[in-house]
Amino acid sequence: MLTFRALLHQMKNSNTIIDTVYTFDTHEMEGEPNIIGVTVVEVGFDFVIFNQPGSGATGAVLVPIDKIVSMDY
Repeated sequence: MLTFRALLHQMKNSNTIIDTVYTFDTHEMEGEPNIIGVTVVEVGFDFVIFNQPGSGATGAVLVPIDKIVSMDY
């Protein structure tokens, strides 16, 4: 079984597009996706940086790993 960080590294290396990322402590309504249509560009010790391809406004989004609730990919 992969650890969550190992899964994120695998997604980065394969350029997997993640449909939705759900996180804690956001201003979104409960149960709403926080980040949509992203790829992983960096996995740090306790954070991950996502990129929204084709998004002129958002671009890179840094998220602490312990704030990620779930992902759909």
